[in-house]
Amino acid sequence: MLKDNSNLNLISEWLQVIRLKECREAFLYLAGIGASSKKLSCYPAWKGYLRDFRFCNSEGQMLYAFVTNQKWLLFYFSAAVLRNNSTLSARIRKKFPDYLERKSGEYKVKIRTVEDVKILLELIQV
Repeated sequence: MLKDNSNLNLISEWLQVIRLKECREAFLYLAGIGASSKKLSCYPAWKGYLRDFRFCNSEGQMLYAFVTNQKWLLFYFSAAVLRNNSTLSARIRKKFPDYLERKSGEYKVKIRTVEDVKILLELIQV
């Protein structure tokens, strides 16, 4: 569910930044999944110069997020989510072979299409 309505204007603003139609569709699909989730709250916000869309649990802890870019969405799995699910790291590596692991323990994957979002949804609990 959406956390609040205060930053909803950012969604249309950020769509204008995304150059590729397929990526805009992926953005809307993923934001819609978050907005309709019964388990997670979500919200768009600026994090410095980054266009950050966060998914949080009922305690307000960020579990997932994505950053909007011109050609892809950079989706983050938090270190806490990876620690609490022993098989998730291996499943991410299998589904997204070009994943990146940060020193903090987070994983990042590039999402370019609705099909990528559907693959992602096989891995996350929304």
